[in-house]
Amino acid sequence: MTRHLSELLQIRDPQFHLQLRQLERVSGYKNADIRLSVEIIQAAKHKIRHLGLDQHDTTGEELYHALQARITADDVRLERALRTRAATHVSAEADLMAGLVHALQAEAATMKSFSAKPASLKRLLKKTPPKRLLKLLGYRSLDAMLRHETPAAIVAAARLLESVAWRRSWLDGYKQLRPADFESRSPSIIHPGGNRWSKLTEKLVSERASTVVSLPELGAVVVLPFPDNKPAGMVIAAAALALEELNTIGATANYLQASQVHGDFASRVQAAATGKVHLESPQMPQAMPWHLVQRYFATTKASVNEDIFGPYVQATDFAWHAVEKKLATWCPSLEFWEGTSWLTFLHEGRAVSMNIIDAATNACNQLGYEARGMYHAQEALWSELTLRYLDHASVEQAVANVLQPKLALQPAVNE
Repeated sequence: MTRHLSELLQIRDPQFHLQLRQLERVSGYKNADIRLSVEIIQAAKHKIRHLGLDQHDTTGEELYHALQARITADDVRLERALRTRAATHVSAEADLMAGLVHALQAEAATMKSFSAKPASLKRLLKKTPPKRLLKLLGYRSLDAMLRHETPAAIVAAARLLESVAWRRSWLDGYKQLRPADFESRSPSIIHPGGNRWSKLTEKLVSERASTVVSLPELGAVVVLPFPDNKPAGMVIAAAALALEELNTIGATANYLQASQVHGDFASRVQAAATGKVHLESPQMPQAMPWHLVQRYFATTKASVNEDIFGPYVQATDFAWHAVEKKLATWCPSLEFWEGTSWLTFLHEGRAVSMNIIDAATNACNQLGYEARGMYHAQEALWSELTLRYLDHASVEQAVANVLQPKLALQPAVNE
């Protein structure tokens, strides 16, 4: 790996670098790391010029503050665009949340999920009642809450409010689920509202500093109301995270649909719910999260082997959208952020993320330069590097290791 990428990813493990060299050798020495390093440097210079800074004489701190000013201004522009959308498509009132939900629902309508049926969720909730949530919402009985509230919204709030023991029991309840408890449908964008939820959602947002809760195994994204004194960057952060979670829901759908033919389907639902579906391959230096499979097939348009994925997953089921590009369709001024998901600027050994989610969350949390976060940029950069080294055979083998572990790990028999 080039020194530039190593510093951006902040990886110091010698074993990792050895495995990456093995990956380069297996892939035929594509030199993907060198090309990616050059692309990052050139793209960062272009964005720096776009911000009105000197590409040859800009420090990391100067860029960071310029990005914070840009994300703050773009947050205002996106809010204005979403309010206009609400007034145009939802009601005469220019309501921010209505505009955001409408935009997310329009995107979700073009996608699919494979998620637990509401009736199945109600059955599980009756066996594991969220008593604290029941009290906070002011319902006298669980049946009353189930009649008036969306099961996915109940699960989302309960996961945040109930005890660790409840969450453990809830996940343990997934062992009762079978493929018949699931159905194909568009992902749900849920926005709980009304007097019962107002104080509760205010509490949740203040404690989590986030307004988005994702439930990939339930095919739902729950969007909580913004606080009255929402900080700069929160609108973009919520919109971008929700769009990112829709990608995750699409990937989870394909994983669960392909898992229907296996006897351990319920344990696979548990793994999907906890984000523990990873692919292992001798050709990969690190385990690869399942969502990269979704992105690989969506971007390469490669054929799907039915012997691995089974009859329930087709090549057309693999869809993936670039979050920043989708946001720019909602608000054209956000075009600046296109192509920045894995873009990072390195100056004197110190990196600054140009990722839109990192920029927005840094603004939300009012983080100074020294405390800046860059998790999303590093994760996206590692994903991009991995994808550039992958070939179809290695992806199929890694998928087979996950979907058909016993079959895939059997040694070949010489005849």
